[in-house]
Amino acid sequence: MITKWMLGKQGIAVKTVAVLLLFLAFLLPPTLLYFKLVSLGHLVPILGGIPTLSLLVYIVLYRPSFKRLGFNLNLQSVLHILPMTLAILLGELLLFALVPWLLGRERPLYLDIPNIYRYTYVTIFQEIVWRGFAFILLEKTGCKRRSLVILTSAFLFSFAHIYYRNTSILVGSFLLGLFWGRSYFQDRSLTGPIISHYILGVPIIVLNYMGIKMDWRLL
Repeated sequence: MITKWMLGKQGIAVKTVAVLLLFLAFLLPPTLLYFKLVSLGHLVPILGGIPTLSLLVYIVLYRPSFKRLGFNLNLQSVLHILPMTLAILLGELLLFALVPWLLGRERPLYLDIPNIYRYTYVTIFQEIVWRGFAFILLEKTGCKRRSLVILTSAFLFSFAHIYYRNTSILVGSFLLGLFWGRSYFQDRSLTGPIISHYILGVPIIVLNYMGIKMDWRLL
């Protein structure tokens, strides 16, 4: 007979499932891509499909409410995050404009409308997984400290970009993960992080800062 100790909110079974899903959703896919155990041609089914499958398993097992996953329209969340988002955007644009010039490296500028359009649902997906889902799993493991949950989720978000082999992308995604994680923890809504993520991510797409060069570099 399975006891409440096993199935309770902090039961060992719950913690074990959470740790297993954390590994499958957040650690396995980037590792497979980084070590080229699967080709980049399978990036979407690996980096998108495995976390999605893990989320579906969690939903079947625990049937969380939409609100528990951060699905609620919270305009207060947008108001909280927007001023800092715009400040970061200004710094981001200055960085992108000045650093290549200082290093003597030209960056191709192009306007890829299809990618900008696709980035909309990529942003929504990433926030659902790396904020809503990750926070739930981390808390299921028994991690209750706000700072540790935010820090770990930011690390997982940064780790998801390791196959780019780009130091700037890893550092930038980690810092932004901290920023969006703090916002999500404060309001428990994906509304603000999704809008902020899109605003700050579009210039990276337009300026080709996540191009096809897969070797360790700064920019």
